[in-house]
Amino acid sequence: MRKILIIFFLFACNASPAQLLFGDRCIGTWKGMMHIFQLGKLRDSVEVKLTVVKDATHVWTWRME
Repeated sequence: MRKILIIFFLFACNASPAQLLFGDRCIGTWKGMMHIFQLGKLRDSVEVKLTVVKDATHVWTWRME
């Protein structure tokens, strides 16, 4: 009985009607701090903004400022 429940659970978790592509999940504007390391030591930090858009031809554009 336990094996049947485990198998059912695995099938239920794997059965999703539609999954988004990685690029579609990233669409938007993301801001944060980028830390720059050298030889394991923090050397500098820079504020960054990443913008991800998808055009009409289904091509993603990734822009980091």
